[in-house]
Amino acid sequence: IFLEEGFDIIESSSASLQNWMQNVDNSLELESLQRDLHTLKGGARMAEIREIGDLAHELEFLYEGLGNGKLKAASDLFVLLQSCHDCLADMLEAVRDQAPMPSGALLIQAIRGLLADPGSQLQMPTSVHLQPVAQENVDGPESDILDIFLEEADDLLETVDAALGSWEAARDDLEPL
Repeated sequence: IFLEEGFDIIESSSASLQNWMQNVDNSLELESLQRDLHTLKGGARMAEIREIGDLAHELEFLYEGLGNGKLKAASDLFVLLQSCHDCLADMLEAVRDQAPMPSGALLIQAIRGLLADPGSQLQMPTSVHLQPVAQENVDGPESDILDIFLEEADDLLETVDAALGSWEAARDDLEPL
């Protein structure tokens, strides 16, 4: 019974995860993910499959952090979430096939690290220092096009840098939204 329900939960939670990643403001999908993981955790613990229960438990905490705003949706977090869901599916398949259980220890460690220091997720460099590449001598029309491109790219980078600086200074101000 646990395996059948477990595979149904993995299928449901995978669909919810994909839907949520496409629209991170959809709290219904996030709540569905939390419920699915809570149910999977309980079933795994009742079936005495500690590895699945432990990973589902930590993943449930991660979704709680997203739900209460301690964590923010980001591409690196999406990779972690997808890896956790993939590992849970692999674990269920291992139980079904009576094969060795994949380890979720590294994923659990990554989740715990993120939950212990959620601010680390929000850290980003304030500037990037680029080194010029040695230029080849380019003459003719290509040289003119390259000069125009570099000038426009420089202007664009200045504009983006100024906009990013304004955003960082007023990150919590929701008025412009």
